[in-house]
Amino acid sequence: MSFVDQTLRHVCIDGNIAVGTVQNCSKVGHRVWGTYNQTATVPGADDARMETDIEPTRLYGHPFFYVQLAEERKLHSEKNHDYAKGGDALGNFKRVSSILALYPGLDLSNPVVVCLVYMLKQLDAVLWGLSQKITHKVEGYHPRLQDISIYAKIARCILHDTDSPKAKMPW
Repeated sequence: MSFVDQTLRHVCIDGNIAVGTVQNCSKVGHRVWGTYNQTATVPGADDARMETDIEPTRLYGHPFFYVQLAEERKLHSEKNHDYAKGGDALGNFKRVSSILALYPGLDLSNPVVVCLVYMLKQLDAVLWGLSQKITHKVEGYHPRLQDISIYAKIARCILHDTDSPKAKMPW
């Protein structure tokens, strides 16, 4: 959707962009999320959906910024469903950090450790999903298990290069 003139526009809660007054927006069944007065190109604006009770406010800045917020809000919700449904919204981080706490002196600057931490995050998501019988919305069990397999291979590649006499790494 492109705008070519300087007209007052409204970012509606359903993600649509309405032109004109707030009353015009309301007449077509949109609840106003905010307004902006700027020439703009807003790609994908019709795909951004918002469900919120935020009172209408004046929006300043680039209109596509708000479209991105709407997209990220949806992605955050779906990923949180996959990582935490049935539990603490931050449970994945807390469970992984509890496991890492079992290894005092673990060097988090070591690339192998970083790789294994990424793997552990995926493993936790699989185990939590199985324990809570979650039907995932973003990444299912198979992609996560593939990620685990890939991270294991990457860790082996790093170790291989580290152990190689011609490629001594500093860690």
